[in-house]
Order: sequence, then structure tokens, then C-alpha cells
Amino acid sequence: MRPPRDKRETDYQGGLRSAVRGLWAGEISWLDSIDWMSREIERSYTRAWEDGLLSCGIRLDEMTPEEQARLSLEINMEIQYVYSFANQILIASRSRGGKLKPLYDRLDMWVNRYNSIRDMARSYACQDEKLKWVMGATKEHCTSCRRLDGRVYRASAWRSADLYPRKHSLECGGWRCACEFVPTSEPATPGFPPRI
Repeated sequence: MRPPRDKRETDYQGGLRSAVRGLWAGEISWLDSIDWMSREIERSYTRAWEDGLLSCGIRLDEMTPEEQARLSLEINMEIQYVYSFANQILIASRSRGGKLKPLYDRLDMWVNRYNSIRDMARSYACQDEKLKWVMGATKEHCTSCRRLDGRVYRASAWRSADLYPRKHSLECGGWRCACEFVPTSEPATPGFPPRI
């Protein structure tokens, strides 16, 4: 069971759903849907990044060039998927007898990345903060998340290992993941984060 979404995640989900529904129903063009979804990704990823920075007392306008570059990379990587998704929406459009729910279900994978982006920003801004990997309230957990659960490392160590809750490279693909980083004063786990 996935925990409830926060307001910013819900706004992101609503914006993307509006674009999907508009294209599916034939109310907006393919190009307009791509533009709409791309703007939603850029706006929401920037907000998620800001949330991560603020958790460490850093404002968005205080980002380092390295942080700015990583945020841009994440936005651009996600936008690459928009074109293919827009094509799938056209194939499954209402005029072709397609259903909207499977498209919304696929969209939820994207929305789940919001917290991954937030945690990534936290790992940049709070480099010396200790973060504990905590499994979320899902019924089943993948091998990757079970292996990382309870481990405590400094944010910079998590970042060096390129490990974040809800990341695509996890066995669960990240989209079914509800894990998160929790700041902690517990002792750090000896060694380095494992390879996943």
C-alpha cells in the first residue's frame, strides 16, 4: 500500500492527468500534450528539488552549478519519455476505443519519481547528513530495497553510489517503491552502500 501523496505530488499528478486526458479525448493536439507534460515535469521536478534543498536549509537560488546540472539532467531524461507516451495515448485514445485508466496507471510511475528527485536533492545539499533507507508501506518489497533497508550512510555516500529510493535502477523499477530517506542520528553502517 502506497502512502498518501503530498500536495505537490498531487498537483503534479493532476497536471499530467489533464494533459493525458486532453490528448486521449482529442481535446488537445499531440504537440500540445507534449508541451504540457514537459512543462509539468520541469515545474514539478524543480519543486521536488527545492523541497530536498529546503530540508537542509538551502534555498533554490543557492544551488551549486553541480546541483543545477543534475536537476537539468533529471528533467531532460524524464522529458525524453514524453514523446513515446504521447504516441501510446493516441493509440489508446477514446476515438479508438481505448480506456483512460491504464494510461493513468502508467502515469503514476512518473508521479512516484517526485520523492526520488527530492531525496536526490537532499543528498546534494546535505552531504554530511546521515540518511537511513526506510522501506515504505508497500505489501511486497523488492530485493534491492530489502537489501538497503535500515542502512545508514552520509548523504554524500548515497549520492556517490547513485542510490535513491524510487530510482529506476532498483529491482522494483522505482515506480512501485514507497521507500524514503529519513534523517537519523543512528551510527553509520560500516563500509559503503552495496552495488545494486
